[in-house]
Amino acid sequence: MCGWFTSGDDSELQASWQRFHAVFRGVAGGDRFRFSFSSSEAQAIHARCGLATPYVDLVGYDVYWKPKTMGGEGWETDDPEGGVGRRTSPHGYNAWNLTGMLAFAQSKGKPFQIDEWGAWGPNADVFIERMSAFLKANDVRSHTYWNSNAAYPGELHQREKEWPATTQAFRKSFGKAPSTP
Repeated sequence: MCGWFTSGDDSELQASWQRFHAVFRGVAGGDRFRFSFSSSEAQAIHARCGLATPYVDLVGYDVYWKPKTMGGEGWETDDPEGGVGRRTSPHGYNAWNLTGMLAFAQSKGKPFQIDEWGAWGPNADVFIERMSAFLKANDVRSHTYWNSNAAYPGELHQREKEWPATTQAFRKSFGKAPSTP
């Protein structure tokens, strides 16, 4: 469950999250489940909803880079260096970028993870290299690369010829190309 879709009434989200948590933790062996509240970029819902509580084990985040000319978000550019810079700089596109969410998790004593991330296009090598550096430098608990074209075209495992710099950067940073979904 994540904070992507809310009706604007945060109390409904809080109550739903708490019920979801109680159902899973209420069964035999339920303590083995870990709950990551993950928002997508630019959402301050964690703080608004008070979700770094006993009902959340991990603070998660989703982050993607898609060049503007390939359909990226309104504030996005075609510059992968600028794209990752906006996400990792303390003065990035808003206070809830990667460094903002990492600081939020740390302030609540919660591990931080990237639940989903992806990069798109033949020139995403810089973005991938900088994401790798961020993950390693900040002791991010875990991360999942979105190696799929469903909902976001980030699939890399079949793009060796089409996006050689991007796929090589991933392999160099993480040891191999992402596996087939």
